[in-house]
Amino acid sequence: PSFPGVSLSCCLHYPLRPNSLVLPAVTYFEPVQGGPTRDTDLFTKLVIGVCLAHKDGANCKMSLGMARVCLAVVLIWIAGSHGQMDLTKNHELLVNADHWLMSKRLPDYGWGISTPRVMATLGVIYNSTQRESLVFKLMGKQLELHVLSKLINRKNEPLTAGNLALYIMGLMGTCKDPGSFYNHNLVAMLQHLVSGLDYEFALSSLGLCLSGGHIRKRHLKKLLELMQADTYGRVETLSLATMAVKCIADTHNNKNLGKYVDYSLDYLTKTQRLDGTFGGVASTVVALSAFIGLGVQDQLNLTSAYNSVYDSAASDGSFSNLPTTVDTMLVLSNKSLLALYNMECPETPVNSTEGIIPDLIPNKEPENNTRINITYLIWIGNPPNATYELPMTVPANANFYQIMLNAAELDSNYAFESSIWPNGHFIHTINGVTETKDGYNFWMLYRLKERPEYETQQKERFPKNPDSVDNLYPSNGDFILFWFKQI
Repeated sequence: PSFPGVSLSCCLHYPLRPNSLVLPAVTYFEPVQGGPTRDTDLFTKLVIGVCLAHKDGANCKMSLGMARVCLAVVLIWIAGSHGQMDLTKNHELLVNADHWLMSKRLPDYGWGISTPRVMATLGVIYNSTQRESLVFKLMGKQLELHVLSKLINRKNEPLTAGNLALYIMGLMGTCKDPGSFYNHNLVAMLQHLVSGLDYEFALSSLGLCLSGGHIRKRHLKKLLELMQADTYGRVETLSLATMAVKCIADTHNNKNLGKYVDYSLDYLTKTQRLDGTFGGVASTVVALSAFIGLGVQDQLNLTSAYNSVYDSAASDGSFSNLPTTVDTMLVLSNKSLLALYNMECPETPVNSTEGIIPDLIPNKEPENNTRINITYLIWIGNPPNATYELPMTVPANANFYQIMLNAAELDSNYAFESSIWPNGHFIHTINGVTETKDGYNFWMLYRLKERPEYETQQKERFPKNPDSVDNLYPSNGDFILFWFKQI
């Protein structure tokens, strides 16, 4: 094995020999390259591996003595690197991320479609004093307005299980009861709505459990089944499913469910890569948050994963985009969404200084009144047999999903349908035209600095926008094109 700065050649320079010392359970030492190995397994395999290198018991005793020395070295390595966070760096990055997040807040004190997700996180990482501040209460009121508007408009835009779960967790983050929200029982609504693709099912199951909803046996069975499926967004799905299973085990106070937590944890740890991460920063922070929620982060080798998160911080304090930044703030706070279940919600303000952040609320409120001009275009067909163009004036820090909602209200030709994916909303229908996998016809999103012309595109391909609609923030003068065509 390769441990940074530590040589274990003294332990493993002997070849394994057949017919050596017989042990009740024959095993051997396997190289571990940054994987999340349990410490006890590491010790067992090291001792047995050295022991198997010799034929007779006397040499084995010598080997065991050597192993003890090597184990002491390994202990030093583990103490210095297993799951350790840099608290000073965490503090600095967390404050910067919070300031960036507040700079993206709209004039109505929300973040559009991302408001529930943000408030769930802030509710967990802020201390009680910060949650009693005027700014936090205004953000909470905007969340209530956001959820109420979605409930009122659900006939035109049906609620999905994933969105409803986010609404519930956001309200819990502001100490509101989702079971009694302006005469709406959101928990009961989610109880009848839990379904969808793997990611959405895991998310809705977590929201249902955290809010005290009834968990059916088939929910648990499906959570365990989806862990074995090779699906899109596997790390994110496994992380949410693992937290959901942990929540179910804790809230049902059933020790027999503990084996399912271990079962789900094993599946999640297997997604760790050789470099120690779990993929990109978005996947890595979700996995780290799950480990934190299960309380096993100090038992695993997560140093490389934490370092990859630190290295991904932008100079403005963000981490790639708004959803990833919010998820990263949980990890930097050493928290997970599971903390919503036991979150303290005092009826009166409490003088408290708990938490690793002295004050995350900026003293100066950011200016969010700047507006920009963009043009939203739709092309259908290749060559286009139908085109639509809508000039719009929008807030400078609005993402394109928020702009699409506004466009749909202004012009019915811009009505659309979407589903929830790990990286945000996936647009599958616009103007009644739906993607078809059989014919490879899809909606392609482009962000352009000049007005697009079909003739120009024939000579030079338009650059496809790499971001989702939730993570796309247009600049003044941009042309945003959704083009339905065969690829």
